[in-house]
Amino acid sequence: NMTNAEQQTIEFQKHVNSFFGHRVVGAVAVVQDGNNAPKFEMASGCLTVIDDRLVWMTVSHFLQDVAKWKTDGTLKDLSLVYIIDNTIASSAAIDLSENPFFHMEEAESLDVGFMVLSSDFYDGIIKGNVKTIPKKNFGACDIERLGLIQLIGLSSEGSVLKNSVIHPYEKDGKQFGVNHTQLTDLQKRHVQLKKPETDPDNPLRRIAHPWRNDEKTVAGMSGGLIVGFIPGGELRGFRVLGIQSGEWNRENSNGKFMQRVWFFDATIAYNLIEEKILALSSPPPNA
Repeated sequence: NMTNAEQQTIEFQKHVNSFFGHRVVGAVAVVQDGNNAPKFEMASGCLTVIDDRLVWMTVSHFLQDVAKWKTDGTLKDLSLVYIIDNTIASSAAIDLSENPFFHMEEAESLDVGFMVLSSDFYDGIIKGNVKTIPKKNFGACDIERLGLIQLIGLSSEGSVLKNSVIHPYEKDGKQFGVNHTQLTDLQKRHVQLKKPETDPDNPLRRIAHPWRNDEKTVAGMSGGLIVGFIPGGELRGFRVLGIQSGEWNRENSNGKFMQRVWFFDATIAYNLIEEKILALSSPPPNA
């Protein structure tokens, strides 16, 4: 039999799962060099509104890679991915000419980047399926008051590559078509963390260990949200503590397991992105 506290924890987790079902937004890039098989790279993130612009927040190192793949011609597709009804991952292709992205040059110092989404992209494709996270939830808070801290994002763990032929046709008794490879079965994942500590080598970076020693690797979850909840408080009063940048893991015969993650302070990240957005909106000095 479960204690009242355990039952309350399970019930609260159900609410957390439901609440963030429409608030986790990732991206999947299809990268293909020549005739080699396509590779899939992904990151997590979230949507927020800054200066009346819809912004996808994620990690800088992913957007740096996107810029490189775009330049060398190996980026074949880039899509935002999100969860519908808490279970089904859906995607929407991004036109980079209409949805510009920005990244910090020094990702190791502050691994935060963003993409400005056009209103047409939002209204025509993902409106109703995805919700934004308000600025107030990125505000600073006393970590000691938090009773539950989680990493929430989309995970590539358990995802499947599915091959299909699109636009099939027959000629001279032979079958032709375009081979299409798709990454499916992406999952939203919640990983409970212990209270984070400041990285002694970088005051902007935090380090957190998993609550469980057997927590599997969080591959693909870079850009995921580190979220804290106040016991007895409203769910909407959660705080985004940071944007997950990477992990240290260990490997044995049973697979890869997470040892700790590092992330960057969300309040600083938000304020920095806000400065960049406002600079985009401002006229040039001599205008």
